[in-house]
Amino acid sequence: MPNELENYQNKLRELKQAENEADRVAKAIIKAGELLLRWPSVMCSNASVGFPAELLSARSIDVRSWPDGATLASALAGYHAAFSAAQNAYRAIPDNTGIASPQKRVNTSA
Repeated sequence: MPNELENYQNKLRELKQAENEADRVAKAIIKAGELLLRWPSVMCSNASVGFPAELLSARSIDVRSWPDGATLASALAGYHAAFSAAQNAYRAIPDNTGIASPQKRVNTSA
């Protein structure tokens, strides 16, 4: 049983890491989305295009920190894979005595 418990604990740590990464990516997108609600007064910093001088002190989205679609997909898929692995590790524990099963996060605010 110690091997199964250790494996489950490792999978829970991996799940937490995957959850943190998905949160990080989601927060970057949400922050940019909130700025873009007033898009006429938003500029992109560290971009290869220019913006009017009056926007240089405006709200800015740093293109270097903006996650692309592949990063978003990887973070979300990583979370779901880690959750599935934690569930499988939980099921491998004999009798699951006194051990909480992993819970999927739902409707959390970033």
